[in-house]
Amino acid sequence: MSSQVNLVVALKSEAYPLIHHFRLKRQASHSTHFPIYRNNLLALIISGIGKENSEKSVEFLADVQQFDNATAWLNIGISGHGSRNVGEGYLANVIEDRSTGKTHYPSVIREFNCTTGKVTTVDQVESEYLEDTGYDMEAFGFYSAAVKQSTMEIIHCYKVVSDNKYKSTLSLTRQDVSNLINTQIHAIEHICRILQNLSGSLSVRESKCNLSAPFLERWQFSVTQRHLLNRLLRKCKVLDIDVTVESNSVRHCMDSKAVMQVIGNKLDTCWNS
Repeated sequence: MSSQVNLVVALKSEAYPLIHHFRLKRQASHSTHFPIYRNNLLALIISGIGKENSEKSVEFLADVQQFDNATAWLNIGISGHGSRNVGEGYLANVIEDRSTGKTHYPSVIREFNCTTGKVTTVDQVESEYLEDTGYDMEAFGFYSAAVKQSTMEIIHCYKVVSDNKYKSTLSLTRQDVSNLINTQIHAIEHICRILQNLSGSLSVRESKCNLSAPFLERWQFSVTQRHLLNRLLRKCKVLDIDVTVESNSVRHCMDSKAVMQVIGNKLDTCWNS
C-alpha cells in the first residue's frame, strides 16, 4: 500500500527538476511565502533558505493539508561537503545543529540502498570545509519540525554535494543547482517510492491500533479535537511517553480540552528537555 510523501526544498532551482519529473501542479495559493505543488502521491513545498524557514514550512504544510502521523517527509537540497565530490548524493544519518550542538539520528533502512553521511546545519554558508560532513542551512530545522508530525522511520534528508574545498559555492548558478538535483532524480524517485510504501504500511498499522478509543469513551471530543488527539497520542507513542486515561495527570481532567492540554504539556516537556 502506498501513501503520500511531503517534499521540502529551500530553493526554486532545487524544486524545478522535481516539479518537472514528478509532474507536480501548483496548488491554489495558501501563502505567497510557501508555494505548494502536488500530484496524487507527492506534495512539495518551497521553504526558502534557513532552518527557521524550513521548520515553518513543515508546520505550514502539515496545517493546511491535515496529514496523518504516518505521512512521510523528505528534505531535498544541495550541500557543501568536507570530503565528497560535487554531484554525489547521500542520505543523512546524523543531523547536527552547529549553533546549539543538538543532534538528530534519522533511521536509515537497508532498502534505501544509499550512501549515508552526517549533515551539519549552519547559519552562514560554509567556506572552509574542515570536517568530514555535509554543510547545509535547513536539515536540522526540517527534521525538528517533521519529527513532531510523523515517525522517524519515514523522515529523511537527501543532499547533493554542490561545493567543497575545491569548488566554491560562489561559482554556483541557479542552473547548476537544478542540474545537480536532476542528476540524482532517479535516486530521489527510489527513496520516495520506499517512503510511500513505508507510509502506507504505517497507516494500516495505525488503523488497527486505535489509541484514542479509551479517551473518546470517557470524554466528549469534537471531530477537530479527535484529529488533534490522534496526532498527540501518536507522537507520545513514537516518543515512548506513557499516556493513558488512567495516568495521574489525565484521569482528573474535567473535559476534552483539559485532556489535550495535559498531553501537549507532556510532549513540550519532552521536546524541551
